[in-house]
Amino acid sequence: MRLISCYIAGFGTIRDRNFIFKPGLNAILEENGWGKTTFCVFLKAMFYGMEYSRGTKTLHERQRYEPWDGGSYGGSLVFATGEKEYRIERSFGHTDKSDRFSLIDLSTNQQSSDFSDQIGEELFSVDRESFEKSIFVPQNALDTGITDSMNAHMGRGSRVNRDDVTHFEEAIASIENQIRDYNRNSKTNTGRLRLLQQKISLKQELADRIPATQEAARAAEERLLEKKSQLHQLEEQKKALNDRVTEQVKREQALGAFRQKRQQLAESEKELEKYQTFFAKGIPSPEAMEEVTDADHQLAVREKELEELRAKVPKEAYVTDLMKLFPEEIPTPGQFAAWSREAAHLKDLRIQQSYAVMSEEDRDQLAELREYFLVKNPSREELDLISSEINNLASCTGRVSELTKQSEELERSREEKIADRHSESGFGLSLVTGLIALVLVLGGGAFLTLYASGGGFIRQILGLVFVGAAVVVAVGGFSGQRRRQSAYQQVLSDLDQEIEQAREERQEAVKRRDASRKICIDFLSLFPEDEQSMQQHLTEIRIKKENFDRLTAAEARAIDNSAGAVEELANASMRLYTQLQPYADSYEMDLYHEFNEEALLQRLQEDAQAYRDYVTARGQVENLEEQVMGWRKAIGDFLADYPLTEKSRHERIAQIRRNMDRLADLTGRVEELRKEVSEEEGEVIQVSEGQSVEELQREQALLDASVVELTQVISDLKDDWTNLLEELQDYEEAGDEARDLREQETGMLDNVRILELTRDYLNRARESYLARYMGPLQDNMQGYLEILGGRAMAERPERFTLDIDLNPKLIYKEQQKRGEFLSAGYHDLIALAARFALVDTIFSRDQPMVILDDPFNNLDQDKVKRALAFLGQIAGRRQLVYLTCHPSRMPAESGTVPF
Repeated sequence: MRLISCYIAGFGTIRDRNFIFKPGLNAILEENGWGKTTFCVFLKAMFYGMEYSRGTKTLHERQRYEPWDGGSYGGSLVFATGEKEYRIERSFGHTDKSDRFSLIDLSTNQQSSDFSDQIGEELFSVDRESFEKSIFVPQNALDTGITDSMNAHMGRGSRVNRDDVTHFEEAIASIENQIRDYNRNSKTNTGRLRLLQQKISLKQELADRIPATQEAARAAEERLLEKKSQLHQLEEQKKALNDRVTEQVKREQALGAFRQKRQQLAESEKELEKYQTFFAKGIPSPEAMEEVTDADHQLAVREKELEELRAKVPKEAYVTDLMKLFPEEIPTPGQFAAWSREAAHLKDLRIQQSYAVMSEEDRDQLAELREYFLVKNPSREELDLISSEINNLASCTGRVSELTKQSEELERSREEKIADRHSESGFGLSLVTGLIALVLVLGGGAFLTLYASGGGFIRQILGLVFVGAAVVVAVGGFSGQRRRQSAYQQVLSDLDQEIEQAREERQEAVKRRDASRKICIDFLSLFPEDEQSMQQHLTEIRIKKENFDRLTAAEARAIDNSAGAVEELANASMRLYTQLQPYADSYEMDLYHEFNEEALLQRLQEDAQAYRDYVTARGQVENLEEQVMGWRKAIGDFLADYPLTEKSRHERIAQIRRNMDRLADLTGRVEELRKEVSEEEGEVIQVSEGQSVEELQREQALLDASVVELTQVISDLKDDWTNLLEELQDYEEAGDEARDLREQETGMLDNVRILELTRDYLNRARESYLARYMGPLQDNMQGYLEILGGRAMAERPERFTLDIDLNPKLIYKEQQKRGEFLSAGYHDLIALAARFALVDTIFSRDQPMVILDDPFNNLDQDKVKRALAFLGQIAGRRQLVYLTCHPSRMPAESGTVPF
């Protein structure tokens, strides 16, 4: 899988930018704030969409990367997989429901159904979290971790469920903690088993006290029974004394009751005389009282009715207005019903007319759109064609840039070859060869001259050898020069062919680019634009085209619906307003301009009903006033015969009734008391000659004190006995608890044995799992560490490994330490090696691109060089997108071309 190019319409701080990717390493150097992290998140969002969290209070990813200027949110990405190339187009909204996704097959430039909007999971076979922990390396987040989706890849048919066997170290440590929790013998934090054994010892100590406590409880019970017997004797004496006191009290009370009865008779006779004076003119009969009570009730009802009717009568000013409003007659309910129907019909006509007319805003917008599409009203097919040309223009522009760079590199290589040729010592070599040949020729000539002058045969031979050697040297030097010249010319010829081919391809790409640009410019120039990209301009034309078609259709519907509605509305208004105008004048209402006939009818109906109610209430008030006056006179004549003190009429009647009842009661009471006093006067009541009540009560007080004292003694003895019984019960319960705790002790010992067996089993399972599951991953990581760290890493005394969650660990002298013991630089090197080892393990068949957002900011210069060399080495078998903000962390050349 390989990235080809991308276009960012709007994403965070990046707007309207294109990027071209090449195979291998693509490095981008930009200053802080440019948007490197934004660029990386954009690439991830093209495959996986944007995250959205409704309930969180923090800024989520969708909000963080929304364009700051409020423009388009999204872009496109071109990539290749297998033999096909695709373009992903995504736009984002405030929620995932408003997102839009499109996949274009570039071989047909049509929508493709090869992948859905979940293309990331379908293409890489891992979810978003696994993508972020493997091939997507955010800034300051080199550490990775294992996920279920990764397990599915790494298991390959023998998948180990991470939720079932994960965290071996934590599980074993937890079991060790539980075993220590049972057996710990610390004074400050004693283990559960040790605490239980201490409890057993304490409970057994309490159980041993049972025999002595049982003996003490029996002795306390005997003392308690003895004191209870003494208390029973005192209670009997107290009861006999109480009987004597009761008898003496009854005799003394009888004498007191006779004296009280004579006093009551005198008081009753005095009160009877007062009520007899009240009824000096005679006591009314029960029938008369019933009649006056009923009359009072009826009068109260009539007075309330009269008050309510008077409240209903409108005020005089309002009545005067009603008489002016209805000088002759009040409109009938039938007239009101007819007028209401007419008003409702008018309302329907106005609504129909309002629906038949376009709004002023729509008319203005339609006029603007007609001016916009005055030159040309494009079809949807034309817009789709221009969209395809814009995409082709972007692709061709990138191709031209790439071929331009390729041509420049080939020409620079040709110039370097020519410069190298000129700098070679070919002329010097030829000169040396010539000099050697000349020396040999001169030497050979000298020997031949000596031979000619009478020298020996050897001189002739030497002369010929020297001349032959000169010929050989000259021919060899000339032949070597020819071979070097031929090879040099062949290299130049090959470079010239490559340069010519690159130029021809560039010219062809320029032609295609210029043709697409002309088509786009010719079309887009027909429509006004604000400074914006071609893609944004085309999008604006599409939106305005949709609004223009919608408003044109709405205008046609409005013309069809409005015919005849105005004339019918005018006729209906005239019919109704002619009848209602006199009332409208009274209310000072303008029907023809305010269209308030419904409000007028409602007010008119209310006033008509108020006038009817006034006429009816006025007659009822006059009738009730006459009845009330008669009732008041009759009741007043009845009450005048009695000296009443109450103020209200109802309370005076009640006072007469109460006095009648009291007079009857007193009469009977006086007769009864006179009879009882007469019967008891002849009896002589004498008090017994024995002790008086006061003396008997003093004797009772002494006896009560003895009872209280003895009761307290019994209470104390009872408390002692109860406490002994409770202690005995506690000791017996302690014995039972000791037996139960021994059973718990047996269970805890069994748990400890099970935990120890489980710990041993998990250790064996962990070793087996790591050998089968983590072995390849560890080997890959070690290979990458050797490349990254070099000799310094190999010579370190500790070894590096990973746990099941891919957390870096170090082993020093057979002791394992957490990754926090490492420096930040070494920690990042190990994490980087683990990342690429994980990618190798997960994607062993089809290597995806890897995105790195400035991951080396914690490394020193030497480690940065090794890390960059490492990237260059692995870029031969996978595509890398590397971003950084500092030149010291930049590879020798950049492979990504923004335009």
